[in-house]
Amino acid sequence: MQLYVALLTAKDIEALSPLPALMINIYAIGENLNIDSPLFSGVLVVLTLALTGMAVRKAPYWRSLAAALAGSLLIALHVFRYDASFLLLPLWLVMFVSKISFSRFAAFALLVPIPYFIAIVGKPDGAVPPLAILVFLIALARESYLETRPEGSPVGEETA
Repeated sequence: MQLYVALLTAKDIEALSPLPALMINIYAIGENLNIDSPLFSGVLVVLTLALTGMAVRKAPYWRSLAAALAGSLLIALHVFRYDASFLLLPLWLVMFVSKISFSRFAAFALLVPIPYFIAIVGKPDGAVPPLAILVFLIALARESYLETRPEGSPVGEETA
């Protein structure tokens, strides 16, 4: 098991990580923006975990599934563009079940191929797909917050 973990975390194996800037995880954000540091990646990991936790708190199954898969894609080390197909069902669920237009728009932005085509250009545009997934996760966390906020607090958009 230790050898397998060492294989997956090895940075010098070209076959596992041919071009980190082409991946759709949070590490590709730093790579594409030339801010590739452990501190920046650590901040993004903590942010992703916090947003995922907020999004699944007292959430219906469709939102929990969408947040868990989006958070997993962002944190995993080796995530390529074709791995975004894992989000297809959760994106459809958000599009058709969510009552918040920001969440539906964030899902729609990931359903169309535009962010992935933009990333073909290279640096710094390669950060667009992971940033789009991060915005989607922010939208889900916001939706959970709006549903669980105390009565009488200000509302940005009604959920009902």
